[in-house]
Amino acid sequence: MAWRYHGRAEVDPRRPSPFGICDRCGALENLENLRWQYQYAGVGLVNLQLLVCAPCMDVPQPQLTATILPPDPEPVFNARPEYYSVDEIDYLTDQNGNILVDQDGKKLVSNEASENFSDVPSDPNNGINPPNSD
Repeated sequence: MAWRYHGRAEVDPRRPSPFGICDRCGALENLENLRWQYQYAGVGLVNLQLLVCAPCMDVPQPQLTATILPPDPEPVFNARPEYYSVDEIDYLTDQNGNILVDQDGKKLVSNEASENFSDVPSDPNNGINPPNSD
């Protein structure tokens, strides 16, 4: 008796088993030889719902795992950070580095600095830091 081609599926008339189609390559296989394809997603493996044969089975890509960051360190009790925003005033300048002034001669302050200060005082030292006095 002539049988039709069954791909990689094995036919046993004494012990019949179902056939299945590989979702990746379309080859005919015994259903018991097809395996579920898994892939990393987040912190674990996720079933892609693909039944694939052995040659088509991909190893899950470890680059797709989520990076687990360590917890933040304990905060410092009663911390005293320096007030950097008070020390710095950001004046608008032109392409040559000259500070821009308005019609009244006041120096123009950038938007970031003007949001931090309601009225920015002029620099009493004209950009020169006074010496430390002990």
